[in-house]
Amino acid sequence: MTLDERLQNVAVLGAGGKMGSGITLLLAREMTLLKLRAGGSPRLFAMDVRPEALDGLRQYLSGQARKFAQKNSETLKDLLGTDDVDQLAARFEQELLSVLEPVTSLEAVSPARMVFEAILENVDLKVKVFSQLRDLCSEDTFFFSNTSSIPIGLLNERAGLGGRLVGFHFYNPPAVQKLVELILPAQVHPELPELCQALARRLGKIVIPSNDVAGFIGNGHFMRDGLHAIQEAERLQKEGFSFQQSIYMMNRVAQDFLIRPMGIFQLMDYVGLDVFQSILAIMNPHFPEENLHSELIDGLVSRGVKG
Repeated sequence: MTLDERLQNVAVLGAGGKMGSGITLLLAREMTLLKLRAGGSPRLFAMDVRPEALDGLRQYLSGQARKFAQKNSETLKDLLGTDDVDQLAARFEQELLSVLEPVTSLEAVSPARMVFEAILENVDLKVKVFSQLRDLCSEDTFFFSNTSSIPIGLLNERAGLGGRLVGFHFYNPPAVQKLVELILPAQVHPELPELCQALARRLGKIVIPSNDVAGFIGNGHFMRDGLHAIQEAERLQKEGFSFQQSIYMMNRVAQDFLIRPMGIFQLMDYVGLDVFQSILAIMNPHFPEENLHSELIDGLVSRGVKG
């Protein structure tokens, strides 16, 4: 089955979330362009257990579709049959929303030939969902996990997917960031590596291959950078600086000297301290020689400070 054939039936799980909505947008745009160029009736099953999240997703996609059409009017005018920018934007929005099928049950995504998972970062939950999809979907369906920390081989083995699962980790926000981590487990279907590269190109992404280790590249560095910054801030406090001064100094060092758009503590705040804590908990058992844990983060999260 070719990529274009697979793009006729696609699903995104957790489509109403921060990451899921961005992934849905990328796929919806590509599937709409495919429909305009080659015909067909592609279906994008946007699955979320929260109906209100799907309502928000539809509004988000409507606005983004119009912006995309206005920005790419020269490319789209022949496909949509108009030079008028407002008409063009309205028509592209209509075409994109016609591809979307919001659903709230896993059973509804069974026709999908590519399933993108962007649900809660929890091993047991992901295994449960992938196990159900294994029985619901066709035997030729491929699965793409947006996990940022859980080894793909572990999920593949426990869910019994037989090598039909890869890690396809979009950076946040997916619609803006150009990088995607590609994690191929030891057992992988022979068609998947090339298909993933082709899909990334179609979505305008640059593939960063990663070994199948907990945290991969992005979070592997992020977690250790965060823990190092916390240790340095604690050292500065022992030298007489206040907690606030220590955090501020380490944040500025991380931003200014490492030429980053935001400092390490700003990034932790943006991601969420509870998410940071959760990723550490997932990674820690896989690195027994390290102590990927922070009492400071535990204490803040226990007091409801989550960023």
